[in-house]
Amino acid sequence: MKPEIRYIDAKGREVHANVDQHPDECPICRKGDEYALLGCHFTRTIDNFRFDEMTDIVAAIYQCPRHSCRGVFVAYFECNRRFGGTTFRLRRFGPIYSKPRGFSDVIRTMSPKFPTIYNESLEAEENGLIEICGCGYGRALEFLVKDYLIYLGFDRDEVTKMRLGTAVSKIEIEPIQIAAERATWLRNDETHYERKWHEFDLQDLKNLIDLTVSSIEITEKTKKFKDDMPEGRK
Repeated sequence: MKPEIRYIDAKGREVHANVDQHPDECPICRKGDEYALLGCHFTRTIDNFRFDEMTDIVAAIYQCPRHSCRGVFVAYFECNRRFGGTTFRLRRFGPIYSKPRGFSDVIRTMSPKFPTIYNESLEAEENGLIEICGCGYGRALEFLVKDYLIYLGFDRDEVTKMRLGTAVSKIEIEPIQIAAERATWLRNDETHYERKWHEFDLQDLKNLIDLTVSSIEITEKTKKFKDDMPEGRK
């Protein structure tokens, strides 16, 4: 038997409709399970877009059964009758609560705002705001690079006024500079009208930011062990 929903349509009639699937993951706790369907409501709008009279949208309210969550979320089903559609298809469900990415003490101490900006960008990405999350990741990169220069002893006022590319060029540690430079190129693609690196995408930008973070962590942890274990005692 196909999964089914029931709702009151625009003419006040009770409708039993087939759906292609129910949500298989709670967007709040990120666990898979069967969810309690609390009710369904007919609507014409989703994502701030109003559909025509040949498209039926049903907002279904679910509750996660896990005692550690019990979260309530909404799934949107769409059926376009113009093309003979009879099955409602799951379009999206949410709100999605992203799990913040953790960063080491090295990064959080050196650049306190970087983790915040990065995780806000991650939340935007996971909620489907693909056109703006790249700008957020680019801003996180700028804070990371400039905070690192200040950490290295550069003048704060001078660093603040630098373009990101100039700031990256001041880092003389090759693995960090290479990763941050290329991340800057892709960051520019996310913020400018015209893309130059068509073969690379948002995930590549995130990978390069990860490389920059890892290179900084390795460099600073190595420095600490070098300082804590001077050669004079070997």
